[in-house]
Amino acid sequence: KKRRENVREEKRRENAAVMDLDPRIPPSGPPGGIPQLEVLLRQMHSLQKVREATAQELVKAQDCSEGLRQHLEQLEQRKEALERSWQQVQESLQRAQLQGKEVEAKGQRRCGLCLEQQQDMEGTKQHWKQLKDLRRGHRWQHCQQLESIMEELKHLRVTHAPAHLEAELVQLEKMEEKWLNWERRVMDTEEQLGPQAPVLRRLVQQDQEGAQRQLEVELGRR
Repeated sequence: KKRRENVREEKRRENAAVMDLDPRIPPSGPPGGIPQLEVLLRQMHSLQKVREATAQELVKAQDCSEGLRQHLEQLEQRKEALERSWQQVQESLQRAQLQGKEVEAKGQRRCGLCLEQQQDMEGTKQHWKQLKDLRRGHRWQHCQQLESIMEELKHLRVTHAPAHLEAELVQLEKMEEKWLNWERRVMDTEEQLGPQAPVLRRLVQQDQEGAQRQLEVELGRR
């Protein structure tokens, strides 16, 4: 409103000063032509149209300037919002990168643990295989010893008193049956214990030592 009032005030001032626009025209008007008042009115009318057009353009320019200012403010607000969003995105990206590094480090540690466990398991399997091979070797030795003793007793049975030798042969057959029972018990224990090799090893050693002592006693009786 103030702008429009200023425009109207400027129009009034221009209309008041129109009479002094063209000093070249004499007071009595141009010779043989249009009176001076009519000329001045035409000039005033033209100037008024120009002034009105200029005023309208000025109002439009001012309105456009106001719109541009508001648009600029909106752009500034959007810029600030985008900067805040960008800052949040940067922070989120940094957090994601840190989390990714932590996850990668955890994965490497777990891979290391898995590798160690795999190596331990392979070592346990190898040790278990060695133990089974050792048990087979001991079993074969005991079988050889029993077969040798039984062959010797059969020979003595032919050459010595039948009653005494028969008793020894029966005793050895009982020992053989006991050893076979022990062998079956060891195999059952092996299936139940699985990779618990140390326990099975102690059982094997204890039974072997007991069988060895009993064999030595029986051989001493002879």
